[in-house]
Amino acid sequence: MQETEFDAIVDTNLKSAFFLTVALAPAVVDRGAGKVVNITTMARAHRDARRRRLGASKAALSLLTKSWAAEYRPRGVNGGDGRGVRLR
Repeated sequence: MQETEFDAIVDTNLKSAFFLTVALAPAVVDRGAGKVVNITTMARAHRDARRRRLGASKAALSLLTKSWAAEYRPRGVNGGDGRGVRLR
């Protein structure tokens, strides 16, 4: 994997959610209610190398989402990562 491909995966799967949440969280906290939900994946357990690389960024997103949930929960904001939810 080239660094540019790695950067693209991290930018898409981690940094985009980070910047969106940082931008929107103050308004949700001011409102006193809301949810932060990011969609992650089970790909971290997959044997395919590309999916494992994707899975690493999604695992980081899952951890980041859980930390935001713990941080914002006392202010009325819930959070979750949607991992394990099947969309059809």
